[in-house]
Amino acid sequence: MRLDPQVATGWSDEEVVRRWGQLFCPRDKARLQSLGWFMRCLREPLSQPANQQENTRGAVFEERSKSVAILDTEALLATCA
Repeated sequence: MRLDPQVATGWSDEEVVRRWGQLFCPRDKARLQSLGWFMRCLREPLSQPANQQENTRGAVFEERSKSVAILDTEALLATCA
């Protein structure tokens, strides 16, 4: 994927809505400005082939990594190691 801000800047509001409407049923305008929704749309077509290749299910990196709270300096050093 390549983002080109100069091209997107030249689009009118109508062009943005037209392009979005081709991908999704226009029901929630908040999705047009949602980074989370954009990332979901970006991640989904990438995760399906990766899951097929690795014979897994779910979101990419779902069970392959995890988040942990780093509450003190000792935990930070252990995480960095």
